[in-house]
Amino acid sequence: MATREFRAFRGDRFWWTAVGGLGPIDRSAHQLSAFVDEVLAESGAEKVDVLGHSLGTLVAAYWIRFLEGAAKVDRNVSLAPLWHGTDLIKGDGLVRDAQYAVFPACSEMHPDSDFIDRLHTAGPFVDSVAYTNILTERDTTVRPYTSGYAEAPTVTNIVLQDLCPSATTGHLGMLADRLTASLVLSTLDPERAAPTGCATTEQHAVVTADPSSQDDQRRARPR
Repeated sequence: MATREFRAFRGDRFWWTAVGGLGPIDRSAHQLSAFVDEVLAESGAEKVDVLGHSLGTLVAAYWIRFLEGAAKVDRNVSLAPLWHGTDLIKGDGLVRDAQYAVFPACSEMHPDSDFIDRLHTAGPFVDSVAYTNILTERDTTVRPYTSGYAEAPTVTNIVLQDLCPSATTGHLGMLADRLTASLVLSTLDPERAAPTGCATTEQHAVVTADPSSQDDQRRARPR
């Protein structure tokens, strides 16, 4: 499977300038739309595969549904999604209002928000895109974790603990979890075997340079 890497943030000096996603989801979705157009133009590809985590799953869903992204996506993989929302803000009254003012996306993630209602009224999934939701029972940010579970003709749901009951991976841990990574890679590459338990083919992967490739193509091989 030939791949090229594109980064949404280039040259960011400080972590807080690269976090993103704290503003309105609509704004983030428009930024995603512009970035995908850039990727398609540079790569010559007709479609992209999208991998989102947490709030990013809602950003991708909004772009696909409302900003004509459906025609540009083949597969959409969501880690710790929250299709039914979650409540991240602690406190009530002025405290909650102040946090919502600083982090508008948090208010839009609330289960009773207008954003979640609009997404479900229109339908969060389109028939032309293959969706895969990867969830963990140990998620304490998306509560309940089943907020990321969905049923639709083109949706597949995977719970880490169904494959590996001893998995302790949490919300942020999914970003550095080998089992999660193996599931993502096998979803995006049909020729790669999907994991069937706790062990993965990536557990002993090393990166090597292929001297026979003029562009120094790098590949991972198990050892």
